[in-house]
Amino acid sequence: MFRRLLSVGGFTLLSRITGFLRDAVLAWTLGSGILSDAFFVAFIFPNNFRAIFGEGTINPAFLPRYAALRARGEDVAAAKFANGIFAWQMAAQIVLLILAAIFMPAIIHVLAPGFADNPRQFALTVSLARITFPYLILTLVAVQLSAMLNAIERFWAAAAWSNFQNLAMIATLLAWHWFPNAAYAAAWGVLIGGVAQLIFILWAGAREGLWLRLTWPRWSPEIAKFFRAFGAVTIGASAMVVSPFIDTILASLLPTGSRTALYYADRINQLPLGVLGIALGTVLLPEMATRLARGDTSGSHAAQNRAAALTLILTLPFMVSFIVISKTIMRAYLVHGKFDPNAASMAALALAAYGAGLPAMALTPRRQCAPLWRLWYAISASR
Repeated sequence: MFRRLLSVGGFTLLSRITGFLRDAVLAWTLGSGILSDAFFVAFIFPNNFRAIFGEGTINPAFLPRYAALRARGEDVAAAKFANGIFAWQMAAQIVLLILAAIFMPAIIHVLAPGFADNPRQFALTVSLARITFPYLILTLVAVQLSAMLNAIERFWAAAAWSNFQNLAMIATLLAWHWFPNAAYAAAWGVLIGGVAQLIFILWAGAREGLWLRLTWPRWSPEIAKFFRAFGAVTIGASAMVVSPFIDTILASLLPTGSRTALYYADRINQLPLGVLGIALGTVLLPEMATRLARGDTSGSHAAQNRAAALTLILTLPFMVSFIVISKTIMRAYLVHGKFDPNAASMAALALAAYGAGLPAMALTPRRQCAPLWRLWYAISASR
């Protein structure tokens, strides 16, 4: 477990490093104002809708069933189940993409009501969101293939693929003079990064003989069991999924730059959550699923307890740092180019608040995969 944790944590750390480089370039080119606020509202669609339709909800319902079938040697049944879930996901994503393209102005009115007072900012946000939203359907294959790779304990590709979006955004931001403004450069970087991620994960899956084949969505008892588990997971993860949208609504009503401050504070807060919390959850979920499928309940309990103890030990120092020296961290990280010290101080206040809840966030079901009862339900329902 610990060797696999180091592998996932290492690639996730690399992703966080490229992510911080990306954010540094974002701060340098966008600063804190209308452009940055508009982009970060548009950026919430690929980030948070991926959590809704990917790692945060569907994968905890999908991976235990898929891993259980693989553990019992039923590879054909596992592939059929994966293709069935993929078909329903793709159908939902296509409908969602069409609706979003048509009704994006209304969506932005709901998500960022304060932007309506500034027609230029509102129009820019709508335009950027229409560019970033298709990223979701591009990443659909990557998210599910990552889960399938994790189920067979091939963790490195799933941990590495997010780097491609960061690198694509850095490239487009450095070439922002070729776009109408830097916000458009960042938005197109998101979309280009999605294409690169898709190509990479298809290659990684093919190396292991894993494919997803698009079929017509069909209802079956296995699909019904999946959706029951999906509903339970969604309820458990609802607070983590919905809260960023509430943050965005409130920030749009505050002075210009508030949404930008929340974004950068959350990015710092995501360092321990990403390297430690997600790495532990990524390794723990398939291990618990496999143990439960074999009837090893005590081993599943032990794995979960070890992960929880490690999470607390490793996140407490970050909590103290984020509260005590938040202003120093944000000034060192952000104050360059178009990002001024006042904007960094605003972000520091948000970082201190995030830091106070860091250990609890690392232990929540979304970060630590899922509670035991949810995994047990998912495994038993697949039998």
